[in-house]
Amino acid sequence: MKYLMFFSLLALITACNSTTKPEDTKPSKDSSEAATSISTPAENELAYLIGQQWVGDFGEHSIVLKIQQVEAAGNGVYSATGFNKVANNNRPIAGTLKLEGEKVKFDLKEPGDHKFDGSFSGTIYPSDDLAMRGSWKAYKSERTVGFSLENNNSSNVPEKKKEEIVEEARKSSEFYPSAQCVVVSKRTYFHSTPEEYNRGKAYLIEGDRVYVEKVQRNFVYVQFYNEYSGKSTNGWLDTKDLEIIR
Repeated sequence: MKYLMFFSLLALITACNSTTKPEDTKPSKDSSEAATSISTPAENELAYLIGQQWVGDFGEHSIVLKIQQVEAAGNGVYSATGFNKVANNNRPIAGTLKLEGEKVKFDLKEPGDHKFDGSFSGTIYPSDDLAMRGSWKAYKSERTVGFSLENNNSSNVPEKKKEEIVEEARKSSEFYPSAQCVVVSKRTYFHSTPEEYNRGKAYLIEGDRVYVEKVQRNFVYVQFYNEYSGKSTNGWLDTKDLEIIR
């Protein structure tokens, strides 16, 4: 009887010791540290510059510069891509933007595979309607062009009054192919396309006469023959500088 009770107690103790304890479901210190070590994407504080466009004078021409993509690279530096257009030369740009207090420094470079390529550097001023000021330096020459551009959405870019828009539309509607026109302003510049920012170097002066070949919005396409040099120049002229004489 004693032996029977002894073996029963021994069996009970063995069974209790062999019982598997449930796994601890609490996260270990190592796993919690691993979770907090996962990096998060840097905040893009310059996302508001995506799609922004600047316009203004660029030497003897006008320029359009647009930022199309901005991505955070860390430590206040951002990679950026876009394009610029001077006359009929449309070039991609890529480089960096850097936050410096309330200003944004930029360094944007053209590819370098065109003889007129170079790099843009300067500052964007968010507190001044996103004004952009800086300079462009050619890769293959010593040429440098300073510029001060206004943002297209800036309040500093003068908006045309309703009366001016109507008057321009009315006047441009009077022009037609084969019409003979005379220049009534001191100078009117040829444009490579019927857009204001594509102004070239060539121009006509007051009193010059031309024939209209085609009309688009407030521009007319003409060909001018210089009887002294024997050369012809063709391109788009702004109708505000012309009057129809027949």
